[in-house]
Amino acid sequence: MESDKVPEKIIIKQFDEMLDGLFKSIQKNKSLLQNTKYTHEQSISHRIACDFEIAMLSNKTFSNLIVDCEYSKHGENPKQYRIDLRTLCETDRENKVIDNKIEKIKNYYKRKNNKITEDRLKEEICNKYFRPDIILHKRGNDNFNILAIEIKKNYRDITFDKIKLKVLTGLQYNYKIGLSLALKKHNEYKPTFTFYVQEDYYKCFIAKVNTLKDYIQSAIINIFVVVNNQGKIEYLEEEDYIKYSQEKGEKC
Repeated sequence: MESDKVPEKIIIKQFDEMLDGLFKSIQKNKSLLQNTKYTHEQSISHRIACDFEIAMLSNKTFSNLIVDCEYSKHGENPKQYRIDLRTLCETDRENKVIDNKIEKIKNYYKRKNNKITEDRLKEEICNKYFRPDIILHKRGNDNFNILAIEIKKNYRDITFDKIKLKVLTGLQYNYKIGLSLALKKHNEYKPTFTFYVQEDYYKCFIAKVNTLKDYIQSAIINIFVVVNNQGKIEYLEEEDYIKYSQEKGEKC
């Protein structure tokens, strides 16, 4: 009889192979990722997902899982965040992106000759449906939510991707790792990996992610650790997390 819970020790042990498969899938498609002009992001995600799924099927631990693209369901309901997005912003630039989004919504209603109420505006900003670009999971069982990936062609466009990954790695969806992959920065191929990794998986994750530049030498790597502090989720930059762990008397 199949267990309905991920065997945590096995998952931790196999993270090395999972990340190895992901990095190889990205590197295999280097020519596609370097030349993205006229290429839709969904086709890029699909190509990476196909190669990643082949790698996962060869691993017994992950062979009963699915690599899905644009999977919008959560159980029998749609994926949805119910939170003020500004609480998940890290920089002034990201807050500005949200403010601009609010202005666009107000202008849309204005063009329709409708006045938007505060309750409706809050609904537009704090209660939205979404779908991740790529996920490694098991349909209908949150215990098997392993990896979520968002892909953008340009780094300047990742604000909402980062917000989605924070939601996905938080209490509601409980994905172990979230990855924002932005392919270009200042119009140069300079893949930027922004990871959100749950605290329990940080040690095995960091041991492998340090080899990423062996696959992609130009990679820029940012890491945030998702900490569950008595039911309150915090997203700590790696340096802050190391200090936080030291204060708790733990070794990273």
